[in-house]
Amino acid sequence: MPFFVTVLESQLDELRRRAHTRRLRVVEGVAFAVHGEGVYHAFSEHPPYQPVGNPVPAFFVVKDGSRLPANVTGSLADMGAAEDTPVVVLDEAGLEAPVAYMGPGLDETCVLHVISPKKDAAKRRVGLLESDMLAERRVLVVGLGSFGSTVAVELAKAGVGKFALVDGDRLEPGNIMRHQCGLADIGRYKTLAVRDAILARNPDAGVETWECDVNSDLSMLRRNVTGSDVLICLTDQGRSRFNCNAAAVAAGRPALFARAITRAAGGDVFRYRPGGPCLACLFNQGLAPGEDEVSNSRQAAEEAPDYAPEGYDERLVQPGLAADIAPIVQMVVKLALVEMAPRGAAHWERLREDLSAPFYIWANSRDEIYQDWQPMQYFFNRNSILRWYGVRAERDAACMTCGLSS
Repeated sequence: MPFFVTVLESQLDELRRRAHTRRLRVVEGVAFAVHGEGVYHAFSEHPPYQPVGNPVPAFFVVKDGSRLPANVTGSLADMGAAEDTPVVVLDEAGLEAPVAYMGPGLDETCVLHVISPKKDAAKRRVGLLESDMLAERRVLVVGLGSFGSTVAVELAKAGVGKFALVDGDRLEPGNIMRHQCGLADIGRYKTLAVRDAILARNPDAGVETWECDVNSDLSMLRRNVTGSDVLICLTDQGRSRFNCNAAAVAAGRPALFARAITRAAGGDVFRYRPGGPCLACLFNQGLAPGEDEVSNSRQAAEEAPDYAPEGYDERLVQPGLAADIAPIVQMVVKLALVEMAPRGAAHWERLREDLSAPFYIWANSRDEIYQDWQPMQYFFNRNSILRWYGVRAERDAACMTCGLSS
């Protein structure tokens, strides 16, 4: 069975720099071995994300041109390299491709993958984005549940390079059916778990986290909104949404708000652009029907009346499937990219024309407020499920958030 070794290009570059200034030649690192598959993820320093597998020794050898360090095989053996220890050899100048071996003898080569997220992502975006256009964009995501975690990871895949994550909750077992993170992250703060999920896609991303209730630190919220290109609020509380809305209006930054309604029968996405209607205007005009989805025990406990019998609150939990929220999440991602994409590119200009409405409604099934809608079938000229609908919304001159500031 062939052996596969992966390394991060950024860590190889750092090794070359250190070798040049400090004359380092043999460096002890760590690899995470996926046993039974012959896969080793090797790191010369602390991994920027939580790798898969069990930790085992690994070594990195920096050679000068074509010359290996003297008695390198003996040095590796003395340092504890065994027959199943991956060894990555690279030249200081970076003129030759690095090579991976299994064991200190340097006689059994492995398949080596040098991972460069920036280059790899750029290849997938050719024709859509300038290669590093999104690397300097900063997104503030408030709420890291099933919506926020997926949006953050999808934006990382698209090449967004800077994130600010805000959420005070920890990941619970009931979250993982729709969350980007899994059983290994139970008990962790959602911000830190999602940070690792982002870095697993792009180890070069900059991720800042705040483990707090956004409503309790409005100064932090205002600072982060001002320093971001777009605010994405995906919380399950009206108070936090309206605080985020007010911060976006005050800072003159675009903002996106999304939710699912009861049992994820459908949902909606609202986009605030400076000068246009804000979230408060939308609700003032009665354009956001339906009750928020109750998707966790904390929400259920808040919704249950004081006189409710034991266990009543658990019956209020009405989570839809991950597939039910996926269309809403993807609309948020697309709208966020539209806000950050360059002007003038034909693809993005067409999308701006297509997605010009401030408010979008999606229906998953003929339930709840959509029970009188038509099945999708073959028609496109009537209200039916499984389609997006753009909705006009006007700015409210009497809005207490944006109207009085005009």
